[in-house]
Amino acid sequence: PRFWFPCVDSYSELCTWKLEYTVDAAMVAVSNGDLVETVYTHDMRKKTFHYMLTIPTAASNISLAIGPFEILVDPYMHEVTHFCLPQLLPLLKHTTSYLHEVFEFYEEILTCRYPYSCFKTVFIDEAYVEVAAYASMSIF
Repeated sequence: PRFWFPCVDSYSELCTWKLEYTVDAAMVAVSNGDLVETVYTHDMRKKTFHYMLTIPTAASNISLAIGPFEILVDPYMHEVTHFCLPQLLPLLKHTTSYLHEVFEFYEEILTCRYPYSCFKTVFIDEAYVEVAAYASMSIF
């Protein structure tokens, strides 16, 4: 993260985050925490995504994915949102159809709730690693 933005890049330094990303109007910026608002520029050519992560988190757990994503709100858990590249929505629906059961299983077995108010899964092409897990989101 220290290469992306100024921060205290230490696992022991936890803080809350306000994240803002301005992208082309055709793109979607997915990041950690809750999406508070999306604001378009006056000419509608760009938009800014405003995220808030209120649970103290180390900088190494902050992530960002930008792309022309299709968006799918999980039909069983509305606080979970899935993202994929265009034309892959049928595959996304199939791949994520069981995720609510996984959440329920882990919350039951661990006897604790998922700590974040939302969760995002982002499926991209040619990822640097197979799976990358961050605060409130994972990139595949």
